[in-house]
Amino acid sequence: MPVLHESSPRRQDAIMNIPYFFGLCVLLLHGPLVSGACNVTLHAQREPLNFTSPNYPGNYGNHENCYWDIYPETSGYRVVLEMVYSNIQYKSTCAYDVLTINTINNGDQSKASSRKICGESRWNILIEDDQHIHAVFTTDASGTGSGFLIRYYEKNGTQNCGVALVATSVGKTFTSPGYPNTYFLSQTCTWTITTEHQNQTIQLDTMDSVLQNISSLGTCDNDYVTVYNGQYGYNQLGTFCGNERPVINSGGNALRVRLRTDSSQIYKGFKMLYKAIPATTCNVTLSAVYSPMVIVSPGYPSNYVNGLDCQWTINAPIGSNITVKVLFLDLEKVASCVNDYLLFKDGTTNDARQLAKICEFTSTPIVSSSNHMTIMFRSDSSITGGGFRLQYSSGNNHSDCGLSDLSASSVTWKNLTSPGYPSNYYNNVNCEWKIRAPYGYEIKVEIIYLSLEYSSSCSSDYLVFKDGSSSWSPQLGKYCGVYYNKQLVSSRHYMTIAFHTDGSITQQGYKLKYKAEIFPSTTTTTTERPHVSNCGSSLLTARKYSWIYLSSPGYPFSYNNNVYCEWTISAPVGWKVKVAVKTISMEYDSSCSKDYVLFTDGSPSYATRLGKYCNDVTGYIISSRNTMTITFRTDSSITDKGFSLKYIARTAATTCNFTLPAGYSPMVIVSPGYPNNYVNGLDCQWTINAPIGRNIAVEVLFVDLGKVSSCVDDYLLFKDGTTTDAQQLAKICDSRSTPIVSSSNHMTIMFHSDSTVTGGGFRLRYSSATVCGLSDLSASSVTWKYLTSPGYPSSYDNNLNCEWQIRAPFGYDIKVEIILLSFEYSSLCSRDYLVFNDGTSHWAPQLGKYCSFYNNEQVVSSGNYMTITFHTDSSVTGPGFNLKYKAGIIPSTTTTGCGDDDTISYETKYIESPNYPLSYPDNADCEWTISTSIDGYVIHVEVEYFNIEYESTCSDDYVQLYDVTTFESSMGRWCGTDGPNTQTTGQTMRVQFNSDGSTSLTGFKLSFTAGEPTSGSAASTNIAAILGIVFGGITVVSIATCCYCRFCFKKKSSPNDQQQRNRPRGGNVSFINVISYPQTTPTAPTALPITFAPPPSYNDVVRDDPPPYCLAVPLSDIQLVVTSSRSGASQSQGIDNPAGPI
Repeated sequence: MPVLHESSPRRQDAIMNIPYFFGLCVLLLHGPLVSGACNVTLHAQREPLNFTSPNYPGNYGNHENCYWDIYPETSGYRVVLEMVYSNIQYKSTCAYDVLTINTINNGDQSKASSRKICGESRWNILIEDDQHIHAVFTTDASGTGSGFLIRYYEKNGTQNCGVALVATSVGKTFTSPGYPNTYFLSQTCTWTITTEHQNQTIQLDTMDSVLQNISSLGTCDNDYVTVYNGQYGYNQLGTFCGNERPVINSGGNALRVRLRTDSSQIYKGFKMLYKAIPATTCNVTLSAVYSPMVIVSPGYPSNYVNGLDCQWTINAPIGSNITVKVLFLDLEKVASCVNDYLLFKDGTTNDARQLAKICEFTSTPIVSSSNHMTIMFRSDSSITGGGFRLQYSSGNNHSDCGLSDLSASSVTWKNLTSPGYPSNYYNNVNCEWKIRAPYGYEIKVEIIYLSLEYSSSCSSDYLVFKDGSSSWSPQLGKYCGVYYNKQLVSSRHYMTIAFHTDGSITQQGYKLKYKAEIFPSTTTTTTERPHVSNCGSSLLTARKYSWIYLSSPGYPFSYNNNVYCEWTISAPVGWKVKVAVKTISMEYDSSCSKDYVLFTDGSPSYATRLGKYCNDVTGYIISSRNTMTITFRTDSSITDKGFSLKYIARTAATTCNFTLPAGYSPMVIVSPGYPNNYVNGLDCQWTINAPIGRNIAVEVLFVDLGKVSSCVDDYLLFKDGTTTDAQQLAKICDSRSTPIVSSSNHMTIMFHSDSTVTGGGFRLRYSSATVCGLSDLSASSVTWKYLTSPGYPSSYDNNLNCEWQIRAPFGYDIKVEIILLSFEYSSLCSRDYLVFNDGTSHWAPQLGKYCSFYNNEQVVSSGNYMTITFHTDSSVTGPGFNLKYKAGIIPSTTTTGCGDDDTISYETKYIESPNYPLSYPDNADCEWTISTSIDGYVIHVEVEYFNIEYESTCSDDYVQLYDVTTFESSMGRWCGTDGPNTQTTGQTMRVQFNSDGSTSLTGFKLSFTAGEPTSGSAASTNIAAILGIVFGGITVVSIATCCYCRFCFKKKSSPNDQQQRNRPRGGNVSFINVISYPQTTPTAPTALPITFAPPPSYNDVVRDDPPPYCLAVPLSDIQLVVTSSRSGASQSQGIDNPAGPI
């Protein structure tokens, strides 16, 4: 399907209305040479070429009627058109002057698609491999414009940008799509560069770069370029954005450059010079930018060679220094590092001070004192190693943040100030500190004084506090302007503080102090510690004969944000607390995790949950003892009226006939006197009502009644409704593992005890549910529990979607035995099925998917969670399933086992860290193997979410990928928030996840697909080189003839008669239009606006490319300008302009 983004020329920015010309116009003897040869057949090559409107960059004439037929030069490749510039007389229907891009099927010459272009609209077009372009440009007798310039080339694959390039000793350039006009929205472009010879490396020099600027967190999040060492993109050399212009060298004979743009703003893009240099050449001058870049040893990741003397001179902006981190190092290790070593010098002169000399790994960054540093690498004639990876970047020489890891003392206060305090802080500072307290403590911070530049939303300079060990943790507060004596308290033993300044105004900064303290359980995990003074007394007494009222602070008006109140209600000994809920009106979410009121059975030290509510429910809640605790908590977002209730003391003997509401959150019913024995002669009744359209599910947590045959003495009776003749659902006097589910929104529970033996009673958990019953189940390590399809053993209903999450105690796994399963059969189990996932959601790795008929099948989780999903369609039904589940001990309690082997074809598979999206466990050791059986396909991996503990060498918690072919080779190791986005060379990938015993974060979710490799092969690039030599000879003859004749003219050509494959198709053409948003420049002072001068000459724009057409040039600079057909027959055709890179 075509991807079309409409744009209106009237929305173009004023800058874009200035004709932005690139030229192809030169003077040859008597007058201008017209570069817009038309009525020609062109062949797209790997290197981009251009064609233009007649007389470009001058105005085209009236009554023009030109066409261009464009074919790929290589069989199986596709043609890409990039409209670099467009200024065609505009009318909404393109009725005056129009460029029409027709996509033609080669087989029957039918038209697959057509697109009319006028005004200043620009398009990026990719056709199918058995199609060609027929472009027609017609003008009327009225106004004219400066026309168009279109870049075209051939490529394989489905991406509409990026090609395979071959680096030679002569420098060449390539650019972002549309450069030097703006690039396109929402594109991912990949260029793979290989050298002409194996014993060469690649030097990549960023000549121009205007991308969306670096984010406030100091990262390139929107539009950015990433460079990888090698063809397959797993060994990153650097990512940059904004106006950064790094110089990058490969370790081997290949580089991969990837551009990613988002859907918001567009900028000028980049231009890069690439060339091949001898592998032994390692004396390079580099520019350090804010974004970290990487230096690798020659040959990396293979071993370096003997006899190297390399030198990298790094220069940073004035006022900055240079920081180098050792990411990987494997050199010959001897005392004093006299054989192979890395030497770091604090400057560029021979007598510069030595900063470090190393031959083994160091985790300490190496920092220069100025904006210059020299790195030397020497290898002797003996043993070699795997080499090194160094990461370097520039930083503010005056923004010394100090130690980033701080410890809070429980005895004394410690201080933290802004860099340079009490003098003004500097611009462009980004500091982050992580404070840790002893386990069981929280961290209290007092802002003694703060004076930062004020801005709306504190978007310029700010100090932000996070309730955890990373910048992803919940925010406690964000400050700018002026503050005194402000207090913040974490909810755990970690706090992260980040200080950011922009490039404008500075002020004095801040001074704060911090300390570890133990607080009562009145903290909040989302913002500052709330004030609890408006909650009233926390100790309340229930009276025997009169109700007492309790409501949320401010009721019936809206409560405040970040409130935490806790009340403990006590009744006389032998009595219970009965609460009647009048109203609850709060911010609602299904798990009541934002604002809620929580009822617990007892005092806080040993209370069990009776219910948690945030929606409008009414009814009674009764404790099982003489105390009840009520907790009211709100977050920092929406507020509402709150709650109102009343409470009273009731005796145990009379408090067992109630009407109760069933909400989404589970609540508990206990026998009178529980956990003590119930008394004789009880006849209790609980009537439970759920919202209309819901069912009621009851789970038996504990039961100890006088057990006799047929339960005639003491028993629990469950009825499907509220009337006396309601159907009986169950009658029990012993334990039961299967939930009891009503068929409507009403259920009655009756409890009877006779005059003989009593027992410990019961605990029931109930909630409103669907026909699927309770969704949250707990696995016991002692007894099996059962789960069946709704209605089992009768046939299940159509159109069911049930999901159950089973949880076992930590350190246990879950074992499921399918006793019987009988479903409708379908290929791939696509109709009715039961699926098991190894985690807390249906996104977790799949353990199994079943339909048809099974019995005695076992499924075991790798951790203490399992999710079961039951789906039915609208056709045939069957008896369903009956299974049992139990918690078992994982063999090794220090390791979380996980992982699986899986084969993929055309679908997408996901891998998640254990417990995702909750924190993964300590000491995890997981391994998955993903493979495909489709010949020619490789495994692609992309990040859906990634957040694991960061360490510079990724030696604590990490994900490591391996490319498995005949041998197994590492593809890289990832930690922090930057996960893998790469592919294998073979058909199998092994994924390893390890965590240590310290910090645990949210973890990761990775997606895996099987598909063709996304980069060209070496063989194809060699063929291109051979073809280039042949066509180059033809070029020499053509240009020499043209210059001898001293004139140029247009040639009419006959239609292309080359053989085409005879396979008709409807045609799929990808169009990407540049929407005419106003261009926005990066916000940093160094990001210059996109302003373009009046039309430059061709030579001004394309200095490093061959001059166009008939200008005499040195033979070594000549590129192909005349093509031949695939059949080898010479074609009569006009001259197309070699684009080179603009």
